[in-house]
Amino acid sequence: MHAAVWEEAPLHEITLGAVDLVGADRTVVHGPWSADECQSVLIPWHMAGWIELIADVEPAWSLAPAEWRPRAARNGAFLALLADDASTLLADPARWVLGTADGHVMLSRTHEGETHDYPEWLGLAEKTTTASD
Repeated sequence: MHAAVWEEAPLHEITLGAVDLVGADRTVVHGPWSADECQSVLIPWHMAGWIELIADVEPAWSLAPAEWRPRAARNGAFLALLADDASTLLADPARWVLGTADGHVMLSRTHEGETHDYPEWLGLAEKTTTASD
């Protein structure tokens, strides 16, 4: 999940997981994950101010309009969703669908998130998932 933030992965890809190529003959598979597992990590990171959600100002594909789009702030080639809109979208994984504006929203680390090392990201994720068990 941490790598997905750094790669600015779209929400429609998050549950699929990732495959790391380790050497010429070995792979390590992470995931796939349930939407609940993804939310248990992404929502606390968002609440801590470490991630935000962004979207292309001018997507290369035709997507149905999203209700958050007029409220999003332009930042160069991207739109930054308002915190409330991002929270609502993270709380509703049924909207993380390929081909929709919601599904093409991307994770992005914030300046605050950049000040924290990987062990801190992992610690916050573990703390919140343990607390909910």
